[in-house]
Amino acid sequence: MVAVYAALLSTYTFWLSRRDKRRIVNVTLSFGFLTLPTGLSSEMLLLQYANPGHVPVTINNPGITLPDGRTLAFFRGTQGNVTFPHTLEPGTSCTVWDPAMNLVEQLTECGFTGSVRLVPFCRDQVGNSYKGKAFKFDLAYWRKRACPEGSA
Repeated sequence: MVAVYAALLSTYTFWLSRRDKRRIVNVTLSFGFLTLPTGLSSEMLLLQYANPGHVPVTINNPGITLPDGRTLAFFRGTQGNVTFPHTLEPGTSCTVWDPAMNLVEQLTECGFTGSVRLVPFCRDQVGNSYKGKAFKFDLAYWRKRACPEGSA
């Protein structure tokens, strides 16, 4: 009985030590607004990278993966609260943002229509890739917002 307990305890301890040494980055894609001195910004696409782990991670290439496998690494005019490459210390996060209409233009140029499934990602300096949950981006909705009926 003691040998079984010791084996289970050592396995659990080994699992915990490997988990604590692993690099972890949570990637999130969402919409939001920036608070500016003049008020709220236009609607922005926000990419957030967080390090909930115990090991620093240096992010190289943030971006999104398109349904056809191509990637948009950094959008046109992307801004953020950090510059890349950026080292995420344990328990910290960073965010990059871009006006949603810029993404609409890029996706249209790439030939996409309708609803597009986007997957946020980033790569670190040792070659690991981290992905977030897929995000459904409706191009028809955004085009309608850009050119409402009756305006032209």
